[in-house]
Amino acid sequence: MNITELNKRFGSRRIKFSRGKEGFTWVDIQNEFGSARLTLHGAHLTSFIPAGGEEVLFVSRKSLFKPEKAIRGGVPVCWPWFSKHPDPDLPMHGYARVCEWEVASTSSCAEGDGVELRLRPENVPARWKPLPVEVTFQAAVESDGVLRMALCMLNCGKKPVTITSALHTYFAVDNIKNVAVDGLEKAKYTDRLTGKKHSSSSPVTITEETDRVYQNTDADIVLRDGSHTTRILRDGSNSAVVWNPWIEKSKKMADFGDREYRNMICVEAANAFEDGRTLEPGDFHCLGCTIVRD
Repeated sequence: MNITELNKRFGSRRIKFSRGKEGFTWVDIQNEFGSARLTLHGAHLTSFIPAGGEEVLFVSRKSLFKPEKAIRGGVPVCWPWFSKHPDPDLPMHGYARVCEWEVASTSSCAEGDGVELRLRPENVPARWKPLPVEVTFQAAVESDGVLRMALCMLNCGKKPVTITSALHTYFAVDNIKNVAVDGLEKAKYTDRLTGKKHSSSSPVTITEETDRVYQNTDADIVLRDGSHTTRILRDGSNSAVVWNPWIEKSKKMADFGDREYRNMICVEAANAFEDGRTLEPGDFHCLGCTIVRD
């Protein structure tokens, strides 16, 4: 559909579609509770601002906005695999974040406004070996300035499939040195930099490159950065990821500023590693994340 058709069929006073200069189709949600922006490229959320508040999400100033490239920041959808695939020719963190999604529906009511995007297997390039799974991404700005997200998947095939995934949320922070992450103190984690497993401590603080996958926890997470407190509430998730590239890795990333590590942290709702979900034919699973800025 073109922009006129999208606005006629799915748009409203509080939900509008537009075409950006990079050729992406954008969806803007704005109501009395706040605003959000996402693009059909990767079902990628790039902005969330609660009413009267500040931007919650971080997007790199050097991010690439190009077809078949992932946006650096916001909420990349890692699906249907998290991290690397055994086949090196397949995209890091899956193909969902570099595919073009379609609009499935929009909704508006007294409690908020939202959009649902959909990716069908037949719309994925064959070279990426798409699974026979239909996936939707829902995002809504709701009362009390809440952002609610859900990544839902349905096995439409005839065989079981195992999926790992994450809502790879980049949070904007004033200064990474002042950041603390609470709620993961009872979970063990795998350090992806060394492959070793560790017991957790709380709060999690960032003083070096950090890439941790916490397992066997569905606890609520609280992110504090000195100026703000953000609650990250997960559903359908027993794993969580905490990531910051720190100094040296930042310099090696072409789509990330050398010093931008100081103003972001990823805290992710996930189904990672042993928390991967096996879907029998006809099975359905949702990975949910609600963000509340206090």
